Amino acid sequence: MAAYFIAQIDIHHPDGYQDYLAGFMPIFDRHKGRLLTVSSKPVERVEGDWPKGGIVLMEFPDLAAAKA
Repeated sequence: MAAYFIAQIDIHHPDGYQDYLAGFMPIFDRHKGRLLTVSSKPVERVEGDWPKGGIVLMEFPDLAAAKA
């Protein structure tokens, strides 16, 4: 069964974020992760509170792959 991670992001240093992605993506790919949505723009919410920043929604084949 697929496992999903939701990450809240607030990028303060775009150049540093690109360096981070260069190291992150090969590891993410190795564990068969899939980016479903990435937005550094503030989230528009229908109700309730949501922290400042954007969102990343990731899918993995199962919880073991997500934790790895």
